[in-house]
Amino acid sequence: MPKSPTTATGHRQGFATLPLLCAVTASVFLVSSPASATDIRISGYVRQHLATNLSDVPETQEDDKYDLAMSRTSLLLQADADLGWAYGVAIGRFTREYMTDYLERLEDLTAVSGAMNTPSLPGADFRDHYDDEELREAYLDIPVGSQFSARIGKQQVVWGETDFFQAMDVIHGYDQTWRAFLEPENEEWRKPLWLINLQYFLVDSDSSVQLVLRPGFDDDEDMGNSLDTFGGRWSLNGSRGFNTEALIPVNYDHSKADADDPSYGIRWSGTILGLSYTLNYYHTLSQEPVVNFADLSGGFNPAFQSYGEAPANGFAEFIYPEIDIFGATLNGYVESINATFRAELAYTPDKPYNFGFANTPSAGGNGIIEKDTLRAMIGIDKPLRTQSWLGTSAPTSISLQLFDTWIIDHKDSEQVVDFGSAKKEHSSILTALVMMPFRHDSVNFSFAVIYDLAYDGTILVPGLTFSIGDHWRVMFEADFFNGGRYKNSPMDPQGQSLIGAFHDSDQALLRITYQF
Repeated sequence: MPKSPTTATGHRQGFATLPLLCAVTASVFLVSSPASATDIRISGYVRQHLATNLSDVPETQEDDKYDLAMSRTSLLLQADADLGWAYGVAIGRFTREYMTDYLERLEDLTAVSGAMNTPSLPGADFRDHYDDEELREAYLDIPVGSQFSARIGKQQVVWGETDFFQAMDVIHGYDQTWRAFLEPENEEWRKPLWLINLQYFLVDSDSSVQLVLRPGFDDDEDMGNSLDTFGGRWSLNGSRGFNTEALIPVNYDHSKADADDPSYGIRWSGTILGLSYTLNYYHTLSQEPVVNFADLSGGFNPAFQSYGEAPANGFAEFIYPEIDIFGATLNGYVESINATFRAELAYTPDKPYNFGFANTPSAGGNGIIEKDTLRAMIGIDKPLRTQSWLGTSAPTSISLQLFDTWIIDHKDSEQVVDFGSAKKEHSSILTALVMMPFRHDSVNFSFAVIYDLAYDGTILVPGLTFSIGDHWRVMFEADFFNGGRYKNSPMDPQGQSLIGAFHDSDQALLRITYQF
């Protein structure tokens, strides 16, 4: 059976514990260079997440409001080594979750006994998804002269400058199984890859060219976004406690979606008229999966379109199809309004979508259709001098971003679907983030708003962060989801939208970090 995108076992290969990881890493650095030329520094953090439900979850029989939904402990260790001829970095993370009463209730629901011609489904093991020992990064920076550099190994390469949602940040997938898209630092849930990252800087110029190659020997599940399809706390509305991955597994070996195929791209960076810009191309697997269905009509559905070979289980499978992405970014400072603007474009020809039977339990059942798609973002970052009238210790920062996904050759009759609902020609999301520092930046208040202009729905995220000395960081946060018109379950004829898919997921979060 194909491996699940959320199975963590692939990340554990080779390292049972973080201490062993750091010992091995340090040994490699020491052997690689004479002792006199090696300078190794160890840093990291110990972090505790605690999250409480602020809504009752309708899938369970008990009142889940105010129950503990997450108790997650993480240890991250980073080793930096100056080897003389190169600079080495290794980062490992060890994570364990306490199985709360709420999680145990959801896990118990995932085992389904078959009846009346319906299949039985095995229960999910939540620990297999939440617990992790992972070598997150291990690379060498090798300078060659003053114009050329090479970074080789497991790493993160960021293309783009967006928050919450990604336009041109396409090289890596994201692990959305344990906290979806709300963790403040993207590097914590971005999935690193083994890459060859080469960069050449032009003489007497601000321009550079970057080549990125992924040879393809990463673990399969390191590709694409990992979604909660096992019925955990971040499953879509209506499917918490349902083990979808047992019914629809992931196929990483599909002829049009093979995780072992190399990924590669090129990026040109430069300046023009005082503006910084990039031009990008990348060939990879899609970050978002689609469902490859078998034709269960026996050939009587003329609209059904197979996408390569049929699923091995005779029903359906998730796949991450291979795609090409062409993009550009632009940013600059506008002195007249004292603000920085940012813009990104990402064009994907023939991007695969599911289609047919929109807003029904069989949504997407006509198979997969390819549509040219343009994803765009425009944003502005502006400081406001609030020290005198609000008492902040530095200017308040305001960031506004507008995202739009345009299906260029969209046709209503084809019923392209997203989360069970018919997808519109334009899907637009507006985000706003306000950050206010107090007491010499040791206390920071933040407030984020995400509004879905196309499908309705709002996310409100107030937060407060305390910096205590050099080591302690404490963050309080609340997440409120209003799914608007599209907040129903995928099995409801009205369907649901992206924000509606997390309706009834309100939570309060406490994150305590000791960094060293």
